[in-house]
Amino acid sequence: MALVAIFGWPLMATLGWINNPEYNEGLSDVQDLFVGGVDGYAIYRIPGLLVVPAGSQLSNGEQLTSDLLIGVAEARRDAALDTGVIDLVTKVSNDGGKTWGQLNVVCTYEENNKRGKCGNPTPAFDHETGIIHLAHNISNKARQHMPVMITSGDGGQTWSDREVLPFKGLIFGPGHGIQKQQSPAKGRLIIPGYLNQKVEGRANQAVVLFSDDHGNTWQTSEPLNTGDETAIAELADGRIYMNTRQHAALGRAPAPNGRWVSTSSDGGVNWLAAEKDLALHTPVCQGSVEQYGDAGLLFANPASTRARVNMTVRYSEDQGSSWKNSVTVYPGAAGYSDLGALSNGDVAVLFENGTMSYSEKITIAMVPESLISAQ
Repeated sequence: MALVAIFGWPLMATLGWINNPEYNEGLSDVQDLFVGGVDGYAIYRIPGLLVVPAGSQLSNGEQLTSDLLIGVAEARRDAALDTGVIDLVTKVSNDGGKTWGQLNVVCTYEENNKRGKCGNPTPAFDHETGIIHLAHNISNKARQHMPVMITSGDGGQTWSDREVLPFKGLIFGPGHGIQKQQSPAKGRLIIPGYLNQKVEGRANQAVVLFSDDHGNTWQTSEPLNTGDETAIAELADGRIYMNTRQHAALGRAPAPNGRWVSTSSDGGVNWLAAEKDLALHTPVCQGSVEQYGDAGLLFANPASTRARVNMTVRYSEDQGSSWKNSVTVYPGAAGYSDLGALSNGDVAVLFENGTMSYSEKITIAMVPESLISAQ
């Protein structure tokens, strides 16, 4: 434990992976989007990924001819700590992830003349209005988190002033939100998150924020009975699937090991009691989910009970009841992630990784459909 105090968990969790692990050779593309030490930031962490499909129309009238991808991350000025001077940054691809634009700072925060944190990016796209909603938190040194929202009508090139949302203790994602494509509550915007344990002395509880009027007003769902960092996807039958993190003692994996999961049949307002999916091996870490095709579901996380290593994408054909296939994207140090399904059937994975530590960089990897659906 003394070594942990000296080096910190991002390094100590991955000391066994200094043998230069390599990305899966079957990936169609791998690009580093955010690299520590570049553009004035020591560390980039906590990725969010939004895929706006080709054919969509943005609020400014632009019709997309290719998938639009927006990668979002926390840009930590000085160190890997969760507090300090932390901005929110984006990069945008207008050609399905082949090329990326320059780094853009979309959130800085200052309180009482002291710089604070912008974090937990969780974007969502309104297919009916063409507006992108970027939910995130601003936080002071005391880790008092305030939920806020900014919007973009031009595909992430420019952003509105932030709106402070009146939900004490709500922390977003991190990852991405969705818009319901089926009944019930078709058209509803839903953004995952959790209620922080410091509010009213309760334990963390997974929750979603939702809007039925295109983001003009927002409401919170009934909380789940457990969980914190949360991801959601719409299932083929219109239910919402929730996958959320379980905590454990420092240095220990959750036991019994697995991820908390739940579903909602009313568009995310109420949730069934959480159950443990024991097939999803995990350290204490965020994970990501994404609807895939007509009936598929994807889940990504560092699939290890020992440490944050082995970034893996799992594929389910039965709405998460079982997992048919898994693809190891990167066997080395890996942490938080987000998933996006592309129009050509490939899957984009934006994830923290490195050789010595998962906080070295954030990389986007394209997983071909052939790997996802392999027997």
